[in-house]
Amino acid sequence: MLREHAEVLESTRKAIRQEIVEAMGQVARSTVETSRSIWTAALVSGVTSGVVAGLAAFLLF
Repeated sequence: MLREHAEVLESTRKAIRQEIVEAMGQVARSTVETSRSIWTAALVSGVTSGVVAGLAAFLLF
């Protein structure tokens, strides 16, 4: 009975460790994806601002 309980306990620990590792991996992937999205948005915003400013300068001067 105690041996069965110990086996169940160890199996539960392994399952919990596996879930934690998978969750940490998912967080890491999500962080990388968010970082890429922020850089892409910043790049597009910068290019758009430059085009608008250039067009405004061209039209005004």
